Amino acid sequence: MRKREIVLRWHTIGLVRTGSTNYLIHLEAGNAFLEAANLSLSQKSKHDAATHYVNASLVFKKDDPKKSIQCLTKAIEIYTGKHISATSTLWIGPFLSITYTTLYTTKFSRVIFLVLHLEMGRFTIAAKHHMTIAEICEKDLVDIEQAIRHYEQAADYYKGEESSSSAMKCQLAVAQLASQLGQCDKAANLFEEAGKASMENNLLKYGAKGHLFKAAICHFCVDLINGQKALKTYEECYPMFADSRECALMKKLSEALEQENVEAFTTAVQEYDNITRLEPWITSLLLKLKKTISEEEDIT
Repeated sequence: MRKREIVLRWHTIGLVRTGSTNYLIHLEAGNAFLEAANLSLSQKSKHDAATHYVNASLVFKKDDPKKSIQCLTKAIEIYTGKHISATSTLWIGPFLSITYTTLYTTKFSRVIFLVLHLEMGRFTIAAKHHMTIAEICEKDLVDIEQAIRHYEQAADYYKGEESSSSAMKCQLAVAQLASQLGQCDKAANLFEEAGKASMENNLLKYGAKGHLFKAAICHFCVDLINGQKALKTYEECYPMFADSRECALMKKLSEALEQENVEAFTTAVQEYDNITRLEPWITSLLLKLKKTISEEEDIT
């Protein structure tokens, strides 16, 4: 049996087995995709191999998150690990490849466009896989530090592909996770960066106040003076934020923190939450801020 037929056989086995809910069947399906990937690599069909690794990852994700990550990592290496030279072979499709020397001497502009389009998309694909790994680390493995690392890598790749909205999505995920690890200074800077960028974009400007609101909370978690300076800057530079309920809440919280008034702090949060439900992680940060007042009262 020819190698390509063997690859297709293993690929088909993987697809058939994927629909099962049985752990052993999932394992068999995942291993089938891995076998297909290895055979594709032996044929120097790297992009086919990457596809098989991704399929294997999808199967293993149900029962073995770590192995799922390993498979996605191999796919990422294929998409990002190629060193381009004049004699490098560029994959175009299942039955067609071309060297860069041929590419730049060919008279077929459509071929050049197709190849460059495919090459530019490689890092976008890699970024998506890094996001998937980050989500597995965050939700399945509860490894927040690794989740942050992969979200950051995804953001870098998206920036390189000039996909600013996708890059911002990753940075916001990093900011939220960083705040949960107590890295509030880092989180504040990322939320602030997102807020400023959104203010300059007509399609995103209505979300800017939310980003600046989160940035302000994180700044206050660093210390009171840091928070007050940031809040003043946001009020002066961003009128849309200055007129928002979020800004009004932060001003009340700033005053309550300065006066060490737990009741005023609690009332302000409750009044806001009755109208606009706060996200659980934001509530957690506000509770930490409230606790600083309680601790100061205990000391006195």
